[in-house]
Amino acid sequence: MKKLVSAVLAALMLAAVPACSAGDDTGGSNSVSGETGGKTAAKTPKENKLAELSPADARQQLMERGYTLDQNGFREAVDFLDPDAVALFVALGFDVNAMADALSYPVNRAGAYEESKLPGHLEANLADPAYRAILATLFQNGFSPMEPVRAEASTTSLFAESLRIGDDDFISFLRGFDADWVTKPGCYQHNPRCRNEGTLDGWLFYIPDREPSWDVDTALAAYARLTDLGMAQPVAGEDSDPYLMASLAFQKFLWARDNAEIDALWQQVGSPRIILPYGTDVEEEAKWADPERAMAASGARSRQRKYLLDKVFNCIADNGDDYWGCLESPPAK
Repeated sequence: MKKLVSAVLAALMLAAVPACSAGDDTGGSNSVSGETGGKTAAKTPKENKLAELSPADARQQLMERGYTLDQNGFREAVDFLDPDAVALFVALGFDVNAMADALSYPVNRAGAYEESKLPGHLEANLADPAYRAILATLFQNGFSPMEPVRAEASTTSLFAESLRIGDDDFISFLRGFDADWVTKPGCYQHNPRCRNEGTLDGWLFYIPDREPSWDVDTALAAYARLTDLGMAQPVAGEDSDPYLMASLAFQKFLWARDNAEIDALWQQVGSPRIILPYGTDVEEEAKWADPERAMAASGARSRQRKYLLDKVFNCIADNGDDYWGCLESPPAK
């Protein structure tokens, strides 16, 4: 009888042992939306309960940990791969714009010229459980895998970069969270004066050469991954995604004239003519964009990309996604 009582008491004592804090537990897994190609879904860290503390308690804990209670402190928490500190900054009230900044820039207390830490910081840490725990906390508190972040020369998103990098496990991890998977990256920190028209599909063929880590080959590979995931916009001749049509036309006629893969994809979307201002000579524009012209080509391509993004994409949106209407009445320079 004494042995039975002892066994019961031992079981009760085990049941009473508290679980590890959410800040330390990166186990468990959530279901991942979409197809995973038969692979095991990437594990998603559990919610960090420190993000739910009162601002006063979060402030106290951050001070005890030695962090400054400002944006540089938040950046430092990301740089140090400290998921608990990141959760405390979230509890302190640092919003989505602050999250984008902390992922994009390193600590800069000297007030020097700001240079983005992306994509290098992402590439170096995307498999690190601490980095994923940081991202999970941000995603669970209003951020998104498609939220614009700053790269070297333009905005991008974690999901867009994951398509470029091609790490299936990281892509699966990101897809475990909710996002607008269609809209292209843009409008950093929700600038109210910025329009963000266009699709991720179209952006993939806008960004080569604009961002140093992207070229036509990486864009094609990223688009192939997006297609394999079943997330690409329709490719159906003249009824294809108009933003993809616009970007492919610029690639076909100006930037990648001899690329067979670009040509094949351009034909799949209905072989659209390029949208340029009235009176523009396409061959002359192509000559200016020729890489052999060095600096002149760089300036020409920059001007052409700006027209595509700011004029053509906006025209398509203003005309109800009608590519052909903008082709007939192209926007001015």
